[in-house]
Amino acid sequence: MKNKYDVIVIGSGCGGAAAAALLSSLGNKTLLVEKSRRIGGRTATYEKKGFKLDHGHVLMRSQKGPHGEVLRLAKCKDLIPPFSVCRNWAVKSIIADKPLEIRQNVYSYVLSSKGRQQLGAFGFTPMELANMVRWNLVRRTMPEKKIRRYDHVDMHSYMKNYIDNKYISAFYGGLAVVLFGALDKETSAGESIRMSQAGFKDFLNMGYPVTGEGISAIPKSFIRAAERYGADVELGCPVKNVVVENGKAKGVRINGETIWADSVVSNIGVRETVDKLVGPEHFDSVYVNRIRNLKYSYGGVSLKFALDKWVTPWVWGGVMPDKIENINQDLLDGKVPDTLPMMYISPSKLDPALAPPGKQVLSVISGAPISKNGNGDMDWDLVAAKLKKQVEDFFPGIAESTVFCDVSTPKDISKSTGRAYGDAIGVSQTIDQVGMLRPSKVSPIQGLYYVGADVGRGNVASELASESAISLYRRFKKKQNLLNRFISK
Repeated sequence: MKNKYDVIVIGSGCGGAAAAALLSSLGNKTLLVEKSRRIGGRTATYEKKGFKLDHGHVLMRSQKGPHGEVLRLAKCKDLIPPFSVCRNWAVKSIIADKPLEIRQNVYSYVLSSKGRQQLGAFGFTPMELANMVRWNLVRRTMPEKKIRRYDHVDMHSYMKNYIDNKYISAFYGGLAVVLFGALDKETSAGESIRMSQAGFKDFLNMGYPVTGEGISAIPKSFIRAAERYGADVELGCPVKNVVVENGKAKGVRINGETIWADSVVSNIGVRETVDKLVGPEHFDSVYVNRIRNLKYSYGGVSLKFALDKWVTPWVWGGVMPDKIENINQDLLDGKVPDTLPMMYISPSKLDPALAPPGKQVLSVISGAPISKNGNGDMDWDLVAAKLKKQVEDFFPGIAESTVFCDVSTPKDISKSTGRAYGDAIGVSQTIDQVGMLRPSKVSPIQGLYYVGADVGRGNVASELASESAISLYRRFKKKQNLLNRFISK
C-alpha cells in the first residue's frame, strides 16, 4: 500500500469491486480497502465443513446484465464467469394456495399439455388472460420517456389497471419483496417496468455462477480485473475516516496513517459514509437530514442448509402467500404469521463444487420488514424457527439430513455490514426514492463519491451496485476525455 493514489475505493461489495475494476481500467492508480478478510460484502461466499455457502440469495442476468457489462467496459470479457441459467432449472413453488412445478425447459413447459393443465388450475378467465397479454405488451414496448411517468406510481395500482386476480397479486406481491425489498404498494411502477423489460430480454438468462466460488465469483471477477490494471487490494483493512479539508476529500485514515487520494469512492452505504466515515459536520444540515430519513429495503431471515445427501431435485422456487401486506404487518406487530413468504435455491445442484460429493447445499430466505432502529421488537429467533419448520414441510426429509443450518437475521446483517439497518439490499426503490429523488452518486464534498445499491438505478439488488459503478465510470471517463481534449489544445 502506497501513501498516494488517484482513487481509493472503500468496500469490496459488487459496487466497490466494480468501481475499482472500471476506474483502474481508465489508468487511475487505485487502492481498494476492505475491512473484512473476505471479498464481496453482501455478495460473499464462505466455507464451513466442506460446504460453500452464500451470504445472500442472489440471481443475476448472467453475462447479459450489469455484472457482465462491468467486465466488458473494463476490456476483461475473459473474466466473465460461466453461469447456469434458469431456463432449464426444475422449479417448485406455491402461489397463494396453488402449487406450480416445472421440470423442463420453460418454453417447452408452457407449450406442454401438463403445463397448460397446471396453469389452467389458477382459474384465469379469458378476459384476464387477454388483459395479461395486453399488460405485458404495453410494458415490453414502453419507451423510457413514458416509463418515467410511472416512477412515482406504485406497482400495485399500476397493475390493477389491467388485471385484478388473486394469484397474480400474490405472485407480483412476492416478487416485489424479493426483487425490490418493499411491498408492491410501495414499489415504483417505473422501476418494475424497467425490470420487466430487462426480464423479457434477459429473464431466461437469469442464473448462478458456476466457478466453485458461489456468488462471490462476481465481485472476485471484478477484483481480478482491477488487479490486472495494477490496483492494490487490501483486506482486513478498516478505514477509520475519510480525510476532508476545505470541503474536499483528500484521502483516508488507516491504522493511524493518512493515505492520500484525489478521489474517494465509498461502497459502505450513503448514511454510513455521512455519519461515520466523514462526519455530519462536513455536510449541510438539510442534506444530512435527507440522508438520515432515507427508507431502506426489507431485511431477511436466511437459512443455509448443509445436507448429508441429496434431499430435493428442485433447484429454485418459493412460497408466495396471498395478502403479503397482512403478513408483513404481523411481523411489524411482533407476531409470527402462519405462512412466511420464502424463496429457495440449491446452489450445489447447479455447481457441485459447492458441496462434498453426494451432499447438497440449500439456501432459503424470507423477506422481512425492518423498523427504524434496524431490528424492531421482533423475536427473529422465532421467525427463523417458523421458517425452518416451513422449509421442513416443503422438503420432506430435510430435517433428518441436516448437517448444520446457519441462520442470519436483520440483526446479523446489521452487525456484519456495520449499516444502521439490517437491510438486505439498500435504499428502497419506493415511489419517493427513484428517479431524481434517489440519492446521487456524487456527494456534496468534492472528490467524494458513492457506489452500491443505495445509489444504483433501474436494476435490482447486486445489479444496482454494478450499475452504480458503471455510471461513475462514465462520469470519470467523460471528465478524463474533456481534460485530454483541453491538454491537446
